[in-house]
Amino acid sequence: MADIISARGEINFKVNINGQAQMNLSSDNLSLGDSSAKVHLQVSGNQGVDGQLEASSLYLKGAMSYGVESVSDNLSLSGNSLVLADSSAGNILLRLPDPSSVLYQVYKIKKMSSENEVSIKTGGTIDEEQLLTLSEGTMSYVELISTGSERWSILSTSGNSSSQDLEVASDNLVGYWRMDELDVSSQAVDSSGRGFHGSYMGTMTDSDVVEGYYKKGLEFDGNDDY
Repeated sequence: MADIISARGEINFKVNINGQAQMNLSSDNLSLGDSSAKVHLQVSGNQGVDGQLEASSLYLKGAMSYGVESVSDNLSLSGNSLVLADSSAGNILLRLPDPSSVLYQVYKIKKMSSENEVSIKTGGTIDEEQLLTLSEGTMSYVELISTGSERWSILSTSGNSSSQDLEVASDNLVGYWRMDELDVSSQAVDSSGRGFHGSYMGTMTDSDVVEGYYKKGLEFDGNDDY
């Protein structure tokens, strides 16, 4: 067995011709991927760890850091895994990436103010629903994982999030459209649970979202909006 010694105090491993190291080993860091390590072990991209429950392939001693993003307005989420949503100034709509493009990506979204709502939307589904809401009057959180080509799944929640509203009618309710979406280019979600989602038509834009009698509402121009 031979030793590999570096006079620079680090060793770079390159497997591509792009000039960047795909792995870097130094005295206090092991970095995997094309970015420099900021913790003792950094994995860039979607990496899997295989192992059995009684003998995991990854052991962690010490603290694990997260990519953190603080938001106070509508946003399409990036690769940061921890999102702190300050809803004190108004409702916030967060758009999740296409689940097929970030397989096994995990997001933990924390509501940092009890005021207003934080809504989480995806082009696929979140446990069979298209919209998840962290409710007004709470400082709740939800943790999500991409589990398939069109699906996000809830890993954990504080219990103050909901994908449907409270019961509003009798058991024979056919459809319930709240029309309080923050993004009118998306579907008009049927909150009855029956899946009769609609679409906003005409020249409606996000500027047509107004304060409603309860939470948000929509303003129709009386011409071609429906």
